[in-house]
Amino acid sequence: MGAMIRGTMVAAAIAATAVGMAAWRVGGVSWGETTTAVGQEPASQTLIVAGSASDPVDPTTLWPQFRGPNGDGVAVGSFDLPVDLTIGAGLAWRVPVAGSGWSSPVLDERYLWITSAVPVAAEGQGQGADAGRRRRAAPPSLDLVLLAFDRLTGEKRQAIKLFHLAEPETIHSLNSYASPTPVMDQENIYCHFGSYGTAAVRRTDGAVLWKNDTIQLQHVMGPGSSPVLFEDRLIFHADGVDTQSIVALDCATGEVAWRVPRSGEMSSSPDQQKAYCTPQVTVQDGQALLVSPAANWLYVYDPRTGREQYRVSYGQLGYSTVPRPVIAGSLVYFCTGFDRSRLMCVDLDTKLSGTSEERIRWTADQRMPTMPSPLLVDGLIYVVSDAGIATCLDQQTGEEIWSERLGGKFSSSPLLADGKIYIGNQAGQMFVLRPGRELNVLGTSQMDGAIMAAPVAVGNELYIRTSESLYRFGPRAIAK
Repeated sequence: MGAMIRGTMVAAAIAATAVGMAAWRVGGVSWGETTTAVGQEPASQTLIVAGSASDPVDPTTLWPQFRGPNGDGVAVGSFDLPVDLTIGAGLAWRVPVAGSGWSSPVLDERYLWITSAVPVAAEGQGQGADAGRRRRAAPPSLDLVLLAFDRLTGEKRQAIKLFHLAEPETIHSLNSYASPTPVMDQENIYCHFGSYGTAAVRRTDGAVLWKNDTIQLQHVMGPGSSPVLFEDRLIFHADGVDTQSIVALDCATGEVAWRVPRSGEMSSSPDQQKAYCTPQVTVQDGQALLVSPAANWLYVYDPRTGREQYRVSYGQLGYSTVPRPVIAGSLVYFCTGFDRSRLMCVDLDTKLSGTSEERIRWTADQRMPTMPSPLLVDGLIYVVSDAGIATCLDQQTGEEIWSERLGGKFSSSPLLADGKIYIGNQAGQMFVLRPGRELNVLGTSQMDGAIMAAPVAVGNELYIRTSESLYRFGPRAIAK
């Protein structure tokens, strides 16, 4: 098995994994037809937690992956969330987090899960914001861990060591060694740390089912791409300066199911060939498509086999791509990354040919982000640039509706919850906006550290991870 590390996996664990994966479906909403709250975008045809027909999963109580059930930053069914996020104003609990990591929380029925990189010699010391240097000095050694916190009390219930880095590489000052967000099925949680390794953990008892550290590449700036699930495949990007591909692992065993090199022409500079994006899965005319922005190209694959269906050129240099694409109907919206980010709207309609010219609906080049992901709300698309300029555009035409400065520098992605937009900056300010055709800032609150992870909301619970702490706002009892 080469560098594959396998834990003990009994037949029961394999069967449990298969049952859990069978409960994931593509397209459609099985929990009822009234799932869209006022002011929220209807669920798009992306990969969602749907549950089995006999035991449906309620998306209003779970948050299984980066940016939520549909991967679009929309908290379906959220309600009664606060605007004032200061201490004492609706705060249920706040707990410190050992080590550092920008992975966003994921939630099952009982626990909030995050990953973290804990210095072996100084466990519990927070990393904080460090935007003054391009590269961060590497610590002596690190443990990459999965942490579980009780949603009701904030108590830490599990701390599972997954990998040890004896000599960590230097990374970008705005990155961490635990930036990719885990993803869950009904039984397991899958943690990805880029070339440092990927692991599957059974959530009920914390058993490590398998580890895989065979997917090696040079990130240079550290890992960034979060994994996604499709049927029995765990899929993630592997776009480094030395090699660029997209990879699928078998969820039951951790072995490579397929790995496909990027086919599009790229810059001759290795530094301009890397990317850190998270893909999306959508269904168009009954066909499952894996939508994958990388350097210079948007790729569309068959998620079962990895076969490339077509690719669309950015029309300009685009690399170190971070924002996750969002999908509404047949249209995908995504940002191209450095040097100058472009927001693109591309049609995924299966009846069109694969040519870029036919599929590109519009582009926007002014004040676009290289890190925060876009957000779709009621026919409008919202973006916040790294420099803190919020822009609202028409979803169909790309016409700019308004563009105004919020202040500060931004890396995290926005959340739509309870009819409000939550987005935090690197200085720890959380902005709450009212969606609409003019900027309406409802409130601004100061947290205790940098906000690099995306906020999370389910029901009347709001969770925020900073560089120092985890917060939960809402009632002290979990809504049923």
